[in-house]
Amino acid sequence: TTFIVDDSMYSRLNAKKVACAALQYDYAKKKYFKGFRYLQLGWSDGNSFVPVAFSLLSGKRKLQSDLDIGDQRTNRGKRKAQALRKGTEVTLELLRLALNQGIHADYVLFDTWFSSPKMFQQ
Repeated sequence: TTFIVDDSMYSRLNAKKVACAALQYDYAKKKYFKGFRYLQLGWSDGNSFVPVAFSLLSGKRKLQSDLDIGDQRTNRGKRKAQALRKGTEVTLELLRLALNQGIHADYVLFDTWFSSPKMFQQ
């Protein structure tokens, strides 16, 4: 069994007033898009894939300059704070969330840009 971590583009073409939206670079299409990076954690047994958790990530080039995170005790505040963190940190959060929910796997698979000594250590 494996955990699979993948990020893809979630394009929002008319995202001038969408909270935490940013210019995202799509490496596959070699273009910038307005929107988010969709980070997904899934579980697989080799035959099937079950989505476990996800997060929408913002970027450095935000479309709105004044981002008020708000009260981090609310779901809105938690999601906004999570969107502003690095993808590797959020990946570890999603893995911890899955393990705390009783979902276990033997391996974790992810793209090469996730791989770093700090990531492997944690």
